[in-house]
Amino acid sequence: MQPYHELLLWQTAMDLAEAIYRHTRHFPATEHIGLTAEIRQSANAIPAHVADKYGVNDSTPDFLQALTFAQHSLLQLETQVLIANRLDLLPPESFAELSRHIADTYQLIQAFFNSLAPPPA
Repeated sequence: MQPYHELLLWQTAMDLAEAIYRHTRHFPATEHIGLTAEIRQSANAIPAHVADKYGVNDSTPDFLQALTFAQHSLLQLETQVLIANRLDLLPPESFAELSRHIADTYQLIQAFFNSLAPPPA
């Protein structure tokens, strides 16, 4: 099994987290303990969940649970980015870039989950 940092999913989630930091750097100081912190925490959680359970005791159910947690964090992040956009904290180009990163990460989580989940009975 390859190391988690070689997974395309983990790399894409890391790219998303990096983009989040770049695009929230100029949020108002009044948001540093609010929306900025929440957005960054959600973004950080996605690759962390993937890394946390990947390859640990080869337990597919544990890794599927980690993918579910990563997906929850991603959906929280998407909502927080939408809020930031509605509050005009993100320029249109930034919102578009983050939305693409979010969509790409979501597709990879789904593909990974579908490849590991047992077929329905």
